[in-house]
Amino acid sequence: MDIESKTRIGSDKFSYQAANTYYVAQWETKPKNINIVRRVNEKAAIILIEDKAAYDDISKTATIDVANNAWKFSPAWKKNGESKESGHQFILAALSVDTLLYVLKHRFKDVKIIRMDKSANALVVQCSHKDIVEKIVLLKEVIFVDEWLAPKTEISIIGYDRSFHGINVLDYAIPNANGKNIVVGVKENNVEVNDLDIYKRVVPSTLAANKVEEHATVISSIIGGAGNSFYDGRGMANAAKFFSSTFSNLFADAAGILNTNKVTVQNHSYGTIPQQFYGAEAVSYDVQTWQNKNILHVFSAGNRGLSFAPEGVYKNIPTYANITGNFKMAKNIITVGSVDITGNVATESSAGPIYDGRLAPQLVALGPNGTSDAA
Repeated sequence: MDIESKTRIGSDKFSYQAANTYYVAQWETKPKNINIVRRVNEKAAIILIEDKAAYDDISKTATIDVANNAWKFSPAWKKNGESKESGHQFILAALSVDTLLYVLKHRFKDVKIIRMDKSANALVVQCSHKDIVEKIVLLKEVIFVDEWLAPKTEISIIGYDRSFHGINVLDYAIPNANGKNIVVGVKENNVEVNDLDIYKRVVPSTLAANKVEEHATVISSIIGGAGNSFYDGRGMANAAKFFSSTFSNLFADAAGILNTNKVTVQNHSYGTIPQQFYGAEAVSYDVQTWQNKNILHVFSAGNRGLSFAPEGVYKNIPTYANITGNFKMAKNIITVGSVDITGNVATESSAGPIYDGRLAPQLVALGPNGTSDAA
């Protein structure tokens, strides 16, 4: 966030204003009992102040002024949020998603609620761009706004060779390391349940997409195909079972459903566009993995290696910071890049760093058709 352009911290007069809830604060020594809503850097943040007593207390050790609403928009908003059509979907995060839901239902009849994610205190809504920028962002209940982007599978780089990572050798060295009793989640479109390589190993799922797609079946075969159709259809863990869920929901699937179906690892071979910020979807995955240590999420890094970040501290640097999707900025997940059959990182494979300087991807693997297959 650019403090100078998005707040009024440079003004000469500072005072508590009862009509405002959010303020921008700067300090040398962090004040005690400060309620941080969005950290700008180590010495500045958007904070919540609910009464004059709190304002007076914090102002003893910090410079405070009213924050305008620009801080609520994601860093990608300027680029992606320009559509004026009414049918677009947006992500709204709140301090309390139940309170925000109540306000929207009672004050905005034209706003359609698409999805709620309680772990991230977020909603996906459908409404006009005008309603977002002129009305909804003004609500004190809203602390984050972004445009929802449709995911796409990440394909098309190189060819498949099961022996590349020594998997064939592993079959003989550790014959029982075949994924038996493991249920792998595959989050995208639905798999072909009658495919010979995964037949009778697809667990019934209430979260599965209605659309069946070959990409999902190929991904499942690489994970745990039986090799019935051909020898190269034998996967890494050929006795594993599969649990399908749709990627129309970019938040983490309900932990209760994953745990009930014994899903301990979930594959995410899809992305949106290069993004360099920690959004509500990333929060969702971090909350889930923090609360459910038995669940691991594995994401493809993306196939935009020749692209660049449109926002953030690494913006406009070709071939860097082009991981596809803010959900891949989560701290408790694994992202996987792609290498070719010579062991070199594929040119199209997305790279870090991510928004806060962390390295990504954390692993690379052979990517038959891109980072989807590598993951």
